[in-house]
Parts: sequence; C-alpha cells; structure tokens
Amino acid sequence: MIAFVLLAAILMTGCAEKQSSEESFNISVYLPSSISIEDGGTFTFKVLGKENVKEGDILNLKSVFDKSYSLPVNNVKDKSFDVTFPKGFTQGKYSFSISRGQNEVLLGTAQVNVTYNGADTDIDPSTTVYGWVKCDNSPIEGAVISDGYEVVVTSKDGLYQMASLKKNPYVFISVPSGYTVASDGILPSFMVYLIKPAGTVERVDFNLFREEGQKNHTMLFFGDIHLANRSNDRNQFFDFVSDVNLFNIQAEIIRELAKTESCIIVGKCANYILKDYDNVVSVYVEAPRRACRATIMERLDVTAQEADQMIYQTDKYRSDYYSYYTGGGYWTDPVAYDITLNSERIGYDDCVELIAHFKDVRMNRKRAESQSET
Repeated sequence: MIAFVLLAAILMTGCAEKQSSEESFNISVYLPSSISIEDGGTFTFKVLGKENVKEGDILNLKSVFDKSYSLPVNNVKDKSFDVTFPKGFTQGKYSFSISRGQNEVLLGTAQVNVTYNGADTDIDPSTTVYGWVKCDNSPIEGAVISDGYEVVVTSKDGLYQMASLKKNPYVFISVPSGYTVASDGILPSFMVYLIKPAGTVERVDFNLFREEGQKNHTMLFFGDIHLANRSNDRNQFFDFVSDVNLFNIQAEIIRELAKTESCIIVGKCANYILKDYDNVVSVYVEAPRRACRATIMERLDVTAQEADQMIYQTDKYRSDYYSYYTGGGYWTDPVAYDITLNSERIGYDDCVELIAHFKDVRMNRKRAESQSET
C-alpha cells in the first residue's frame, strides 16, 4: 500500500561519521521530524541506548540552504538533554549531528518551526495566530494560510492574521506558484504545529524559496465514482468505461507509480495489487467504532446516529469493493498487510513514528540485500 514511504516522524539512530580511538562515541538520539520551539526557547531531546551525551557536546544544525548553527548541550540527565535555540533562529529543514571533540554522529533531519511569544506588531483584537510569509526576507502578498477552519491571506507586507479557535493544533500554507517550502524527502513541510493554548496569541512565520519551472507539470486526477442505480445513473457511464476496465487502468497506474517513484497510496486494493513488490510497506490502521464515531462527529459536525450511518455505508462499500476485485478477499484481514495498528491505543503521532521506522527497517534491509548480491 505504501511504496518507499517517508512519513512524519522518523526514529534516527546515529552512526559514527568520525571516530576517535581514544573514546567510544556511539550516541543514539530520538529526532522527531518536526520540532516546534518559541523564539529563543529550549527543546528537550531524548537519548536512546546506553551511552549518554555529556556537558560540552555540541548539537550541529545545517540547513539545505547553508544556514548553520552549533548549539551547546546542557541540562544533561539520565536519558535526555536540553538545547537552547538562539533568538532569531531561522526556521526550516536542518540536518542534525552531535559532536564531541573530533567525533561526530549523524542524527538525521528535522523541520524546525519557530513561534513567537506575544504580539510584536499591531494586530486585531480577535487574532490568536499571526505571522509573516517571506522569501529571502521579502514579503509575499496573497499567500493563503489556514488552520483547517479559518482561511486568510497575507497583506502586501506579507502579514496574515487569524482568529483561530485552535481546534486543530497547526496552521498550514497553500504554497503559491513560483515558490516551494523545505521538504522531508518527498514530503513538503508546509505545516507548523501550534504550541500555545486556545485564546493565546502566537506568531508562526513561513519562509518560502523560489522554485523555477512550475509551469511545466502533469496533473493526475482520480475520480472515485459511487453509483447506486437509483435513476439510471450507471448506464450513462457504460459507454465510457466499465467498472472492471476502470479498476484495471487504476491498477496499472498504481504499479507504474510503485516502480518509478516514492508515493503514498490509500485504499484502491493497493496492498493486493502490489503484494509481489518488495519495495512496498503495507499498513492497516484501525480503531474501535466509538473512536471513529467521535472523530467523525467532531470533524463533520454530525450526530452520533449520522456518524454511525456514514461508517456503516463507507465500510460496506470498501468491503464489497475489495472482495469483488480481489476474488473474495477481506480488506480488514491483518494477514494481507505488513503491520496493523490501533490508532486509538497508539495515537496518531506514534502510528506515524512506527510506520516510518518500519519503512526504514524494510528499505535498509532491501538495500543491504542488493549490495550483498553485487
């Protein structure tokens, strides 16, 4: 279902790049894919394994745009340490390493997002989230920012203001044409998590980068047609393409994507279509009915009865669809997937971490097997 997937949080275990014979230096640090800090704030990192960091060790950050920081480790405890980010820190995507003398261990990459305490400009009384959108320190007018409920655009000064109730713990930007954001592999970092409670003002900036050639692109559009044959609606499509032909075309596109690029495919019997591909991680995420009901009621603002009806209709459609095109298979069968996760027990963030780590393990094994064959 997932081919060469790169998801949100990745468990990074450092491998020594420079090693001194005088002292062992094999530090493992948990590095989330996204770090949110206040301007001038401190972030606590977790240490994995037996060996710990020491006072005097340095956390090194280098962005893809050659912005670098060397930050001292402090407040070292048994399984954690703190690092204070300087005021004016430039948010973006950074590679992380930790060094002690001539020794250095790579930790991985993460997006660092900066929020600001209080308002440092005149804002509307109802504003709870604001910030600037800039490229090379120049303001970008007309950029669209949203929290999933409210949608605002930036002024000629690149400023946006939002009266957000913070029902979602993040804001995101719809990247305007001609620009791009930092990315985590194939995943663009266009979202910043909020860290202040509802009703508290916080600042979230977005730094964009110029991107040429965006006028030359290909759009792939999938139409998921649901027909009930209540008003002869099915017949009008028979001359265009049958359901089976549509599935076969879709399956061929899925196979081609799996062969040529990293991608995320949701549903469409992709775990069955790609069952013989060794570069695929297939995941089934489930939750009890009560958790699904609560989520749908909150997101769609419907009653419990309406939510139950939506769940029943959707699950029945998926079950029938999967059974028909797989020759009697069950879409909830855990044997048909590499891993099955309960999102209510584990939580969405931990599900992401587990999937990403499992993907790394699978792909690293595949690379090792390929190297051994050559």
